[in-house]
Amino acid sequence: MRTSLKSSISFVALRLHVATSFEIRSNYLYKPKIKLPRSLLHSKELSTEVSCFHDEVASWLETSHIPFRDLSIISSPYNVIGLGNKGGVFDVGLHVIPTPNNLVRIQPDLCKKLTEDTTLPFKTIIHLHEDVWYNKKDIVQARIHAKVNRVKHRWFARKTTIKRINITTTMEFLVTNHLWGATRSKFNYGLFMDDELIAVATFSPRRHVQRGNSCRAYRSHELIRYCSVRDGHVIGGITKLIAGFCRDFAPDDIVTCIDRDWGDGGGWENIGFERVSVMPPLIMTVGDDGVRKYLVGAGIGTNNSTSKNDRNGRPGIGIEVYEDLNQITFETDAAECIDAHSLYPVYDAGVERRLLLIQKSKLESQTRILRQDLDLEDLGPSDQSLLELWADSSPSFPNEYYSKNSGINALLQGARNASESITYT
Repeated sequence: MRTSLKSSISFVALRLHVATSFEIRSNYLYKPKIKLPRSLLHSKELSTEVSCFHDEVASWLETSHIPFRDLSIISSPYNVIGLGNKGGVFDVGLHVIPTPNNLVRIQPDLCKKLTEDTTLPFKTIIHLHEDVWYNKKDIVQARIHAKVNRVKHRWFARKTTIKRINITTTMEFLVTNHLWGATRSKFNYGLFMDDELIAVATFSPRRHVQRGNSCRAYRSHELIRYCSVRDGHVIGGITKLIAGFCRDFAPDDIVTCIDRDWGDGGGWENIGFERVSVMPPLIMTVGDDGVRKYLVGAGIGTNNSTSKNDRNGRPGIGIEVYEDLNQITFETDAAECIDAHSLYPVYDAGVERRLLLIQKSKLESQTRILRQDLDLEDLGPSDQSLLELWADSSPSFPNEYYSKNSGINALLQGARNASESITYT
């Protein structure tokens, strides 16, 4: 029975969807023997669950005239669709993940491991979850177009005008254009081409953080959101928005979080952001309605509404589920609890935190005048590395997720324990 199951769900590698053929190193691609959870007992249903979503994505790629190939890799039971082949290495790998249910489950560390696997033939890998595809399809498709350099509009930031914008305008823009939707922020900036808003960046209130043996506390802010209109790209947009913020508030550093489901944050290094930590995979849930529901984080609701507005935000689990979980202390019991409420776990690739030290970047000149006006003492050079400064900071960001709800916390700890720890050098 087990051998039959494995054979029935093996995927056919190298299905060609472009006219021109090319060779790929064979050690990446083959029909893998997949080790599945014991709960996956019905191979016919499993194959259907996996293939339906994959086929829809493949059909859209064909309709959009984006050349692609289906690839099978040893480390995932799901196909990866390769986009943009260059000498056997693809610009993008779309890891197509169906919504979990009682037949299909996702390993907690699956996405994280693939993101960190440098042996795969992809420059970047995108973990495309089915629920995200259906609930944010316009944004998802636009981002895939951008990954293969097929945006409809391009602007140069130097030709735009930067302005402060109000919270209503900010949230409407983010709901329409950002995969994470909108969340509250203190300072909001926009780039305008003529009178059209084409990019937005939002920032947190200032925190005073003692980093290492600095002579004074760092004036630290968080870059909470950045995006351009979903079918466009502003060349130099994020740099111009950060520069405007620096002129107004003279931060010493800026922290931001990167959604690694859409690749690591390597591109942020071009403007000075360096990686300082990666969070464990975050457990979330998807119900029969196909809507992702969050267990922890900012801006989460406490109802199960499936309205369009809630889909654009961060809907939480229902209060009944929350209360049931709070009576539980063990991960296995918590998993059975959410399963009983027809909620199934999904996991991200681990959010990446990056830190920009203004004094060591090209943006330092933007803060100098205001620092002098405020009579701020110069921080001076530090003999500590960036990672040492980050580790020796007070107050600090947590390096793992936590919930006061005992059952949710058990689920979070389970995802963390399933993930290998990383050491950065």
